[in-house]
This record gives sequence, C-alpha cells and structure tokens, in this order.
Amino acid sequence: MSVFSIDAQDGGSIEHALLGLDIQEKLVQIAAYRALNKTARWLKTQTIRHISGETGLTQKLIRKRMHMLQASRRNLRAMLTSRNQHILANELGRMRESGKGAKAGKFYFEGGFVAHMPSTGKASIYRRKQKARLPIRELGFYYGGFTSRAWEDVSKSDDVMQRFGRFFEHELKFISRKQH
Repeated sequence: MSVFSIDAQDGGSIEHALLGLDIQEKLVQIAAYRALNKTARWLKTQTIRHISGETGLTQKLIRKRMHMLQASRRNLRAMLTSRNQHILANELGRMRESGKGAKAGKFYFEGGFVAHMPSTGKASIYRRKQKARLPIRELGFYYGGFTSRAWEDVSKSDDVMQRFGRFFEHELKFISRKQH
C-alpha cells in the first residue's frame, strides 16, 4: 500500500494569504480544509494520469484502486492511498490466446492460457507453476512501482503547494464575501 499526504502546515501559504484579511480562526480552518481537499483531488487526478500514461492502463482501473481520505476542520491533513496495485488479466481487456501465450487488452503474457474456472465461473489468464498440469496461478499486471514514481514526479515540483495556495486564497475570498 502506498500513502501520500498533504499537510496544511507544510507550505506557509496560510500566513501569506491571511496578511490583508480580517477573518476568524474558525473560517480559516474551513478554508484550509476545503483547499486541502481540492488540492488532494487535483493530485489524485494528476497521479492517475501519470500512471496511465506510463503503463498503458485505463484511468478507470487505477481510479478504482486509489482512495482519498479527506481533511476536516479538526484534521488538516488529506491523504491519498493506493491499495491492491495488482490488476488481474480479466480486467485488462478482451482475452485471446496465441501460439506462445495469451493477451489481455494490450498486455501479453508469455506462457499464459485462457481458462474458465468451474468453481468460480470466472475466466482469466493463467500460467502453470511447473511442467505438471497443476498448480496454476492467475496472471495480472502490478503497477506499484509506477505509483510511487508518479507521486514523486507530481509532488517534486512546487506546483502542489502553489496550487494549495491558490485554492486557499480562493476559499478565503469566498468565505469573506459570504460573511459580509
């Protein structure tokens, strides 16, 4: 499982945005958690696009496996988690057998074969573990290394904290207009 978190105290954007405004601390917390959640949603989108571009997986398959824990007024931290970074072959696309293996979507599995399991009724691509007929194992695509690399690439630039600062200023202006 991979975890990435954004903390409101990291950037110093809160103090910078508060200089010219007279707003209560409660409203600042509201603006901060809204800005954190918007920033986390943006980061999730950028990460999914990055992983999809590198691996050739559809964004839908990656999005199903990435979760966002939202910030609240009491907890000014938003977290992105990516669990179960293994996609089974039957989710990758239409399965076809060739001479030396099997293909699911764009992904080729050498030595694989398409089989329907009578116990579960599920069709997928399998490979024998040994020369013998059994045991076999189900094949898929693991993209875990791409997730950590994508988070590094997306968060390496200062764009995340700049984006948080813009969202935070926008939320503060919205709240101050709403109060008056």
